[in-house]
Amino acid sequence: MRARDIRPRSGSSTRYGIPVRGGLLQENTGAYAVPGFVSVAPVGSGDMWGFVVHDGHCEEAVSMRLHDTGEIVFEAKDFLEFVATRGLRRP
Repeated sequence: MRARDIRPRSGSSTRYGIPVRGGLLQENTGAYAVPGFVSVAPVGSGDMWGFVVHDGHCEEAVSMRLHDTGEIVFEAKDFLEFVATRGLRRP
């Protein structure tokens, strides 16, 4: 990847040289951070798929954080099951 591909757009900020605007780093820091949950992928509706954290370690289970209620709901027992049931579906 060329350096110009990872530079932030005008008006965005960086952390550790990584663009923060609109990325996963933004979703997991500052006002966007959810204690005990690491967001890893947007659902497309404002909700986020991710992992619940206990004692500094992510669970194997994939969960979804609902943006309107803040509720975290179970989605799959592990990433492989998540990919098999969600990622390999036909539209």
